[in-house]
Amino acid sequence: MNRVWTEAKEPTKGLLSLFNLTEWWHSTFTDSEKEYIESVYKPFGSDPSEKLLTGSQLDTGTKTTESSVSLLYGLAQWFNSKKDIDIAKRIIAKAEELLAPDLPVLDLHFLYSTMIRVYYKDRENSASLSRAIWACKRLIEFSPRAAAEFKREHREMKAIAIKDGSSKLPARCKLPRHIGFQQLCIILEKDGDFKGALQLAQRAYRDGWDGDWSLRIPKLERRVNSSTISSKRQTT
Repeated sequence: MNRVWTEAKEPTKGLLSLFNLTEWWHSTFTDSEKEYIESVYKPFGSDPSEKLLTGSQLDTGTKTTESSVSLLYGLAQWFNSKKDIDIAKRIIAKAEELLAPDLPVLDLHFLYSTMIRVYYKDRENSASLSRAIWACKRLIEFSPRAAAEFKREHREMKAIAIKDGSSKLPARCKLPRHIGFQQLCIILEKDGDFKGALQLAQRAYRDGWDGDWSLRIPKLERRVNSSTISSKRQTT
C-alpha cells in the first residue's frame, strides 16, 4: 500500500494530537467516556500504563504511515459490542468525515468492513441495518480495486521474501474473506431473496474472495430451485 508519512513537527501528546483530532475528541465524548475509551484501547505491544491516544509523548520527527482514517477505524474495532455501539458509531462517523479522494483503497476497504460489523451488531435498529446494507454495497462496489491492491502488496512482499531467501509466502495471493459479500449474502437469504444471494455468492467465488462459497452456493441453488417449484405449484 502506498502510504504517506505523517511526521510530528513538534513534541506531541498522543496519536489524536498527531492527527489533529484533539478538538473532535473533546467535543464528541464526555470525560467519563474518554477515560473509558483510553482504558480499553490497548493495542498489542503497547505499554498498558500509557494512554496512546492522549498521553504518550511523541517526539519531534516521530513518523507513521498510519492515516487518521486508519487510526479511527482501528479504534472503533475495540468498541464493537452492544454496550459500546454508540461510541463505535461516533468514531466511524468521524472517519467517514475525513474520507478523501486520495485515500488508499485498503483504508476504504477496512473502514467499510468495520462499519458493517458495527452497524450489523445493532441490526434490531432498522436504521442501523439499513446502514450496514449500504456499507456492504459500497464495499462490494470497489472490491475489484481492493483485490488488485491486495495482489499488488502480495507481489511486493513476495519479491522481498525472494530477495531475502525466504519461501514462506505462497506463490499466489489468496484474497481474505470479504465481509461485504458475506454479510449481504446472509441478509438477502434471510429476506428470502435466494436468487440475489446466489448471484452475490457466485460473484464473490468468481472474484477469488475467501469464504465458504463452495458450500453456500449449492445450498442457495437448492433453495432457488425449491422456491421456483413452489411458485409454479401455486400458479397451477
